Amino acid sequence: MEQHAPSARIAPRNVLFASVENESLLARVGADVVDAVILDLEDEVVPANKDAARALLAPRIAALPSRITVFIRTNSVRAPWFADDMRVITGLPRVDAVVVPKVESGAELETAHAAARAANRSLPLVAVLESPPAFTDLAGITGAAVPLAGFTMGPFDLSRALGCRRDDDAPPVVHARAMALMAARSHGLFAVDGPVARDLIGDARQDAFRRARAMGFDAKIVTSLEDAAAVRDIFTPTEDEIALARAIVAAFDGRPQEELAFLPGGATVDRRNLILSMRLLAKAGRALR
Repeated sequence: MEQHAPSARIAPRNVLFASVENESLLARVGADVVDAVILDLEDEVVPANKDAARALLAPRIAALPSRITVFIRTNSVRAPWFADDMRVITGLPRVDAVVVPKVESGAELETAHAAARAANRSLPLVAVLESPPAFTDLAGITGAAVPLAGFTMGPFDLSRALGCRRDDDAPPVVHARAMALMAARSHGLFAVDGPVARDLIGDARQDAFRRARAMGFDAKIVTSLEDAAAVRDIFTPTEDEIALARAIVAAFDGRPQEELAFLPGGATVDRRNLILSMRLLAKAGRALR
């Protein structure tokens, strides 16, 4: 089985989601505010524009600052446009990961990986969890023989599929977010929370960002530069978090194959703690640039 991608290297605090067609937004993206971008080919692009949207990928990516992590969201592997999406994506020199929407099984990730391998590429994959079947087969998804880097959440589609209100805090959605986190942490993957699922402004919107941070998500998807700045600040590690992460990394120094290590005070930590600590320190490094 292929190992999961070394997702500790992918460590954004915020992820700006934008249609590849949205030139006005993407032209204003700067690395001082945005850590990562998802260029969307799926829901934000109408069927008649799919070919033209793919042709925009290369110039849009070339215009982004080099420090920004680049994700591209394809159409679903079950959609008629997926093969052409992957044909274009695998020809691009700068792609940090492929975001695969509507993933419901490991077989779908294997289809995406096979498409990359057919072009002699092995690109990290990010699975979007946005339907009930995804959460009933998390074991199959995390067990797929692919370079899986992490998960993102799709709260809009998930709320619609569950028949619950469109709200991050709707109990079934909170439960699904927690399940995604558990699966991600069990396998050393990153977990990015979806965009705020309802119209909130001011302090209520900031509180939604803080709840995602408190739940344990590594980052949050945003759709505006204003939200990107707020989420960047909220998800920047604190000094106490940095100190603990450094201690955990130091505990494994010289013990790369060990499953457990011990902090100076006696606490036991495992390799999952190490991966989280490495990702946190990478995020802290972004804040210092």
